[in-house]
Amino acid sequence: MVQRLTTADADFEIRFRAFLEAKREVSRDVEAAVRAILDAVCERGDEALHDYTRKFDRFDPAELPLRVPAEEIEAAFAA
Repeated sequence: MVQRLTTADADFEIRFRAFLEAKREVSRDVEAAVRAILDAVCERGDEALHDYTRKFDRFDPAELPLRVPAEEIEAAFAA
């Protein structure tokens, strides 16, 4: 079951701690789903990554550049 946790929620810390402490079992269904995602990324590359980002993260990576300019990396490193 998918749980959506939002840091702004008043009970976030309690729910997050419960999430971390919950026992999880890996099922064949999960393994098959992960394998399908990895296969899609291997076959379709960034296109698949964008699709899964939109699906799972509810974020469209086309809205922001995915490549960080070298100057920005250097500035962050120097800070």
